[in-house]
Amino acid sequence: MADFSALQGTLTAIAATLQQLVGGQSASASAPASTAASAPTPPTPVPVLPTPSVVPYTSARAQALPPSSQGHPVLTASISSHQPILGMAGPGINLSGHSNNARVSGRAASQLTASQISQTNAGRQNAIAAHFPPTQTLAPRRRRGAAQPTPTLPARGPPPTLLETVSFVDAAGLRNLRVRVKVLPHSTLNGGEHVLARRLSESEDRFLSEHNLVHTYVVSETTSVTDLIRMATRSLQDGPYRYRFGSANGPRASRHFPHENLSLYVLSLVNKGTPRANGVSYLTRYPTPVNMLVKDFTAPRNRSKFGHPTLCVEHTDEGDHLIVRAAIRHPEVQFTAEDEGVWPRTHSCLSLRHSQYIDEATEGDFADSDSTDAVTSGGEPEAASDDEDENMPDVRPSISQPHPIILPTQRAIASVQAIPREGSLQEFGVPSRLFASPFTPQPGPHHNVFEAADFLRAVGERANDGTRGTPLVVEGTDLDSMVVSLKNAIGEAVGRDDFTDILSPRRNFRKLHEDGTLLSTGIGVEREVVHALYRSFAQRPEKYFVPREGGWHGIATTISMSQRFLVSDVRLPVLMLMLLHGMAPDIVSPALFQFAFHGCDLNALTHVFLVEWYPVLSLLINDWLRTGPTGDLRRFRSHFATHHDVQPGHQALGADMLYIPIYGPHPPSHPENKSVFKGMEMRCRNGFNMFEASLFIRFALFRSFPGGTERFLSQIWASRVQDFSSLEPNLDIVCPSARDIAHAMINLPSIVNLPAVLRGFFSRTGIPCPGRFEIAKPAIHPIVPLSRIDSPSFRPQMFVWAATGAPCVELTQGISAVFALPSNTDYDIDERKRAAGMAEGTIAFRSCLRSAWLPLSHLVKLHAASYPARDEQGNAVEPLTLEDALDDWLLTQIVTAIGDLTVLWTVQLASIHSWSKIFALSFDYPFRSHSFC
Repeated sequence: MADFSALQGTLTAIAATLQQLVGGQSASASAPASTAASAPTPPTPVPVLPTPSVVPYTSARAQALPPSSQGHPVLTASISSHQPILGMAGPGINLSGHSNNARVSGRAASQLTASQISQTNAGRQNAIAAHFPPTQTLAPRRRRGAAQPTPTLPARGPPPTLLETVSFVDAAGLRNLRVRVKVLPHSTLNGGEHVLARRLSESEDRFLSEHNLVHTYVVSETTSVTDLIRMATRSLQDGPYRYRFGSANGPRASRHFPHENLSLYVLSLVNKGTPRANGVSYLTRYPTPVNMLVKDFTAPRNRSKFGHPTLCVEHTDEGDHLIVRAAIRHPEVQFTAEDEGVWPRTHSCLSLRHSQYIDEATEGDFADSDSTDAVTSGGEPEAASDDEDENMPDVRPSISQPHPIILPTQRAIASVQAIPREGSLQEFGVPSRLFASPFTPQPGPHHNVFEAADFLRAVGERANDGTRGTPLVVEGTDLDSMVVSLKNAIGEAVGRDDFTDILSPRRNFRKLHEDGTLLSTGIGVEREVVHALYRSFAQRPEKYFVPREGGWHGIATTISMSQRFLVSDVRLPVLMLMLLHGMAPDIVSPALFQFAFHGCDLNALTHVFLVEWYPVLSLLINDWLRTGPTGDLRRFRSHFATHHDVQPGHQALGADMLYIPIYGPHPPSHPENKSVFKGMEMRCRNGFNMFEASLFIRFALFRSFPGGTERFLSQIWASRVQDFSSLEPNLDIVCPSARDIAHAMINLPSIVNLPAVLRGFFSRTGIPCPGRFEIAKPAIHPIVPLSRIDSPSFRPQMFVWAATGAPCVELTQGISAVFALPSNTDYDIDERKRAAGMAEGTIAFRSCLRSAWLPLSHLVKLHAASYPARDEQGNAVEPLTLEDALDDWLLTQIVTAIGDLTVLWTVQLASIHSWSKIFALSFDYPFRSHSFC
């Protein structure tokens, strides 16, 4: 109320003053001007406003304090004893006790000094002691625990440097680096750049290792890079492939420093190894100073060139290795490769081999320039390489002229890379338009060879100028050893480039016992050995062949070094030996031989020939030729994408459509294709060969076949046994007469039809008695393809194989299956052997006579038994039926005879059957038949 009364008085005074001011102004306005000028009015004094009394502030907490004898401290306003700065003071409470203090930035003006803080704390403590109850009466206060730091990962030191990662310190305190040098072939890219195979890095590493181009060293950090390159060069020169590098003596080489003329040079990453727009990373040549040390590869300044964490460091169990990539300076590099049973070869095709491991984005940029000296690109001997073409074509060429690839509804896209149709290509007969004119083959001059009674002998006499020649002797204790012997003989002939002895009219294939005793010999043994050698290649088609159109295979001309050769020298003559023996190399395309028979003339693949061997491709080409360049080509996209890697285009690509799916992208002039035809040529000393005495020869021998080469190939491939219908026309089943059976006192049931027994066996498939067959498996040669045992062709093929030495039937010669009586000496001359063999049901195969002798007495024994068979406890065991018993007998006898070279009984078979004990008591070694022709 006192404050309100004071305020009311103040307002009343203000109102009176305003009233006086208003009245004075009115009087002045009404007085005359002269009077106002002569008698001025004195100024009215300003009234003094009353100052309100200051009421101390009392907080709610202070009012709640208990009474104290000393009284409570009262907070009062701090009145400055100094004159306030203008503008800082005014009516009422003084607002700034520090207004005359020097001003400072931030909070420094309001911070208390240490003495002020101490005095304040002391005052608070005294007030608490005076006005609050003793601390013993207060509730215990929970003390705050020790502050805990924020959870963090344990502190780690700095990461190891690249040098520390790829090195170690030895006992002597010296730092050594683990360095792995990878040598790349000479680059054929513009600018000398090398492709860094990232997508195929594992395949490329395997290729480099197989070619002895990867070497690991442990060197001191002070080793110079020049010395490291020299070490890698010596490793290549002294390694198993004996690399030889081109000379560094050029017109300006004498002015270079020695370290600038080394055979290898260092490669560095381009743009830190970052892929370009095409997704490919590149390497480029790095100018290596003579004073550069190995540890400089790991220096921070070289991290972008040699320190990529994944491209330049390789993790192994022995520790991390620094990868140093180098390249061969000169394209004239050569190396020597050899294979088991094959003559060593000098190759100059390293870049071509390596080109298959580059990324797809740059495949078309690679061309092999290693063949400038034409030493070989495909494994032919050095002495026979003078006539090789010196220019290696591109990896993906076309044999036709380059034509723009145009779709009717699209813009033109990339054209096909092509080899110009000029020079030597013209002589290979590549037509500009297919089937434009009828093909007339040139007849051969060797008709009398095919008309001879003994075709192989007639060929041998031609190769030896009508003389008997040097005998070819191939012998061994089993099939495998005889195959190796023949393979070595062919390898030596390849090395000499002389097949006179291989084609000798006197060929002696002999199987011997370990003591040297002759066990088997004759033409049947020869056929079996030749076919087994072919099967050693055919069973691994991914290694020696390449898939082609229509399910056929061509000759693989660029394969990995684990197979040692671009072209296996042995398999090509083996293909020709198969033809000479009337056996079809079943997986190889007949078009390969037809093309070679007529001097690599594509016109030889006539429309009739294509319809017989390539019906689907024939229809496609006919549709293509009828469509023309303005038609709808969309249905051909699959074909071109598969075989040509382009989109369909002009009609003149018809020749490519025929050639590439069958023979591949390389033309006949390609060094690898030359080596293929040269290996098939089989030259002899007198100039005779399978063709004529010229490169890309005419195969005059096979063109002399009555009816031409097409009929010859049809007849050879028709010898393949597809099922029983392929065998039945050539199978002669010989049964004894009823009188001879009665005379031999054999009780053959009248209901038994002997030919029907064999026909039923050949018509069925599978394993009749799996348990018994598992017991017989150790006696089966690995060459037998048991994986096809459920095929309709398996049983007929295996029977022909066992009876003739190869699973092929000759259309002019039959195969005999004879049911032999106990007195039949053709089964075996020795009576004791004959009786023992027939008792156990052993079938005697005579490959030289193309016959099989089945013991009739064992068949009667099987008919007389009861089925299912019972063991000693009376449980049913195999065979369960008579049909199973007959099939089990015939199947086991047939598959165990293959690969045994017409021997009658084998050690493995004797270990299976019970009559092995009889043999052990009566004879020095298990019975074997002597087969002569």
